[in-house]
Amino acid sequence: MKNSCYAFQRLFTSLTIVLFGSVSHAFANGTIFQGEDGTIVIDTDSAVELGNWVLHTDNSQFDWLEGFSDSGCLQFTGNREHSGPPDSVLTFKFLIEEPGNYVLRARGLEAPIETKEGDKANDCYLRIVGQPSYKGEFTKFVLLGASYQWNWNIKLEVEHHVFETPFYSLGPGVHQVQIAGRSKNFFLDRLTLSRVSENEQSISVSSAPATFEEPASSKGYTLKATEDFKGHTAESLGEIYFDKNRDAIAINAANKELRNVFSAATTKFQGKSGRYDVTLKTLTEIDGESVYLFRLNGERIGRFVNTASEIDYSPSYGTWKGIEISKGDEIRVDSKPATNGKIPEGDETAWSRGRWSSLILTPSQ
Repeated sequence: MKNSCYAFQRLFTSLTIVLFGSVSHAFANGTIFQGEDGTIVIDTDSAVELGNWVLHTDNSQFDWLEGFSDSGCLQFTGNREHSGPPDSVLTFKFLIEEPGNYVLRARGLEAPIETKEGDKANDCYLRIVGQPSYKGEFTKFVLLGASYQWNWNIKLEVEHHVFETPFYSLGPGVHQVQIAGRSKNFFLDRLTLSRVSENEQSISVSSAPATFEEPASSKGYTLKATEDFKGHTAESLGEIYFDKNRDAIAINAANKELRNVFSAATTKFQGKSGRYDVTLKTLTEIDGESVYLFRLNGERIGRFVNTASEIDYSPSYGTWKGIEISKGDEIRVDSKPATNGKIPEGDETAWSRGRWSSLILTPSQ
């Protein structure tokens, strides 16, 4: 724990506090962050005058906070878990010595403690002062992933459900990146800025997998587990069933014979031949992290392990990019239950059921 003396010293040495309307702004502890090995690292626990942000220096309050990067992380406690206006702005100053294009990445965690919903408590606001258009304005900065797990997949929402990796053209000198609270119980650990090529910047815009609901030839295809797939039988495979309540394929893990084998579902691709980014949408389960395989014409293309979660049936995504798929190809998804040993059930622990709900094919850029 940081003692009160140190906290006072951090506050006293702060460069400045600026008031803007009813929103407070605070510079990090008099620090101008500089790059090392091509990357500028900003640990958010360096901030002072936190407003509605709360500093955690250990995981004594929440076990799932374990693994933050430096000596602490921040929890936003204002607004509500589903949204709110910019609040309690934190300002971090950084020095650019080599001008060019930079990508900003952030490590955060969503914790829908109150709503228990997997798409809440998952964002803040982001801007770099002086940048054009939405990049210089407070724009939603959304975590795309499971709850209660540190995640680097945080992107700007530039339009409704259209997400973009934040890239900036930065000249030499000192700049300011600002974070404002939006959703209550969103946690922030670290920011990084790294110089990138123009080619890397050109592929930054993508739509979140969860936003594809209807197949469309111009945008891609959504293959729904309970509508477009059927069970695939083979001597080495188990059986699936259709979980109609959750609109997903699942495995009856109560049958111990199905716990240590994969069960499979297949479909014939009837879309346009081409190269696709393939995203498997799964459902998290609190009792285990199921394993999934994506196969094309019987050949294994990729493997995905579900993310750990303290909320059942929150969406999780595994993506394989640039896969050549032809009309008539057999698409197959294998899944296998797992137990994490955390949930007692009789004289053993409960098992996940390998649930997944859709496979999304997006034309590769």
